[in-house]
Amino acid sequence: MPKEENVTTKFKVDISDLKRNVTAANASIRQYKAELENANAGMKKGEENADSLSKKIEAQSKIVDTEKAKLDALKEELQRYEAAMEKGEGVVADLTQKHKEAAEQFGESSEEAKKLAKQLDEAVKAQERNEKAVQNLRTQIVQQDTAVKNAEGKVRDYNEQLDNLGKEEEDVGEKAKETTEGGLSAFGVALGNLAADVITSVISKLGDMITQTIEVGSTFEASMSKVQAISGATSEDMDKLNDSAKRLGESTQFTASQVGDAFSYMAMAGW
Repeated sequence: MPKEENVTTKFKVDISDLKRNVTAANASIRQYKAELENANAGMKKGEENADSLSKKIEAQSKIVDTEKAKLDALKEELQRYEAAMEKGEGVVADLTQKHKEAAEQFGESSEEAKKLAKQLDEAVKAQERNEKAVQNLRTQIVQQDTAVKNAEGKVRDYNEQLDNLGKEEEDVGEKAKETTEGGLSAFGVALGNLAADVITSVISKLGDMITQTIEVGSTFEASMSKVQAISGATSEDMDKLNDSAKRLGESTQFTASQVGDAFSYMAMAGW
């Protein structure tokens, strides 16, 4: 009679190391999620800046890597169970054949047939447990694959927000440049009009008011005083206009005082 053995040991799968990996991954994910929360510390809801977004991208990227590691551990665990099931099929088939032979030779109620029947029952149950584990792992892998994709999607979202933030800053700079260049172009037109004596027609339309203003004085300081009086410009604005008038007085055919007069006309014309 064959020696009775514990056949369930043939169906056991050692996944202790993989379990530790999954546990460690879960702990790391919790830590990185805390880093995400800290990235917004002290900020209003919905408020973002380049620094907070960069921190989010860094933390979320770590989550992606950890979720992938967890997915790999689950896949390896599945492979081990599937290998155990393949081996178990052979064990069940072998015990089934031996039990059949013992029953035919010694009878179903013989001691040998009973022992083989018990081993066969244990083997079938162990195989069923492994099959259930395989089904459960396949479900976990699908869920974990979704978790990886979601984590990757958040990284893309944060990168997009950072890109948009950069574009907004670029747009602001471009608009400022356009405003500056537009102002210089308008001033260039004004000087062109001055060279073409167009200002004469403006003076004639504005009448005595302009004539009186021109008579205030021809010095640069007097001209710029008129500009401030007519336009209501602030001291900061006047500093910029003074610098512009001096610069244009050095680089064009007009004197700084004439440029100052041109500013006055522009102010009176509503510019």
